Amino acid sequence: MLLVTATERIDGNVLRALSPTLKTVATLSVGYDHIDLATARELGIEVLHTPDVLSDACAEVALMLLLNAARRGYEADRMVRSGQWPGWRPLNY
Repeated sequence: MLLVTATERIDGNVLRALSPTLKTVATLSVGYDHIDLATARELGIEVLHTPDVLSDACAEVALMLLLNAARRGYEADRMVRSGQWPGWRPLNY
């Protein structure tokens, strides 16, 4: 088994060099466009990926960004970290 990441290109030359010993390529990513699927299929090499591993994380980040924008979180964070936050005010401008 060959474990790879999305930054490593696994082309036909790599697959042919490792065949017939190589049986499986597993990528630690959602996408698999960095692996030559046609050559893998031709050589009988199985390609594995993690299709839904980031779905929850993407949804969480989207909600976090929406709340951050609605509540002006970036501005508040900068004010607190710089020592310029004057305390709570109704509009906090």
